[in-house]
Amino acid sequence: MRSLIALVASFLICLWPAQYALKVVARPVLVAMKAHNQPTTFLSTGPLEGVIIYLKMVLALSLIIAGPYIIYQIWHFVAQGLYTKERQWVYKMVPFSIGLFLLGVAFMYFFVLVISLHFLIGFTTWFPMPNLEPTFIENMVIGEHSPTSPVDIATDLAGKPGVAVLSHDPENPIDGAVWVNRTTHELRAQIGGETYAMEMTPTHGGSMMLTHFRFSEYISFLLVITIAFGLAFQSPLVVLFLTVSNLVPLETMRKSRRMIILLIVIVAAFLSPADLMSHVMLSTCMILLFEAGMLLSARYERKRAAGVGA
Repeated sequence: MRSLIALVASFLICLWPAQYALKVVARPVLVAMKAHNQPTTFLSTGPLEGVIIYLKMVLALSLIIAGPYIIYQIWHFVAQGLYTKERQWVYKMVPFSIGLFLLGVAFMYFFVLVISLHFLIGFTTWFPMPNLEPTFIENMVIGEHSPTSPVDIATDLAGKPGVAVLSHDPENPIDGAVWVNRTTHELRAQIGGETYAMEMTPTHGGSMMLTHFRFSEYISFLLVITIAFGLAFQSPLVVLFLTVSNLVPLETMRKSRRMIILLIVIVAAFLSPADLMSHVMLSTCMILLFEAGMLLSARYERKRAAGVGA
């Protein structure tokens, strides 16, 4: 109940700053889109799209803010069924648990998200455009429609002025001025005191698919992997808790290592979005964190054995 209250309170607090968080959240995907010469905008396919996007952003931000307190409540609930010594040990783990959650979110945003987006967008643009010239049979079926005589562009433009290509927009352009912004890959024109832009994509190696995301779908994708990596980074402490409390002895975990790794891969498939790259990266992180938990448990066992021996 307290976790729910904390989440609702965080949701209300985040209603205003979410507008600034949107820029931070949108940046990785827009950078990836630009790198692959795709439109650096999002689609809005309904009148409520903007409201839904904003509420999802508020929810994602409130989960990150309330996440540490929710984690504390989870550990507090677990501690109620333990002995006094074990309970004290659990409370000592809470700060590390919160730190690992925040570390998982940061790792997701600065590393995993960048790699996943570049892979997914790059894969989408890989599909080559087929030859659209009608075959002999197609001409027989639909009739031959010869285009107008082609114009030799190189000859036609010879000696004629072209459009200026600039690294940045000119200061105070006059009405009717047209230029290409090399940085943003846009054709821009000054009309009625306003600058209008049209994005351009290269024709070489053209793809039959144009990547143009809906922001609401991107936020959902981001929300899933944020929760997934925040929880995945709890793995070392979970392993340490199970071995210290003797719920699952360390030797049993060692003998069942292969089965546990298989289980991690299966769990990662449910936690991660439905793409191979996110699944592989989440599985790899969880396996490495599980091994880190095993090392911590072994170290704790050695210290406990030394204490008993003394």
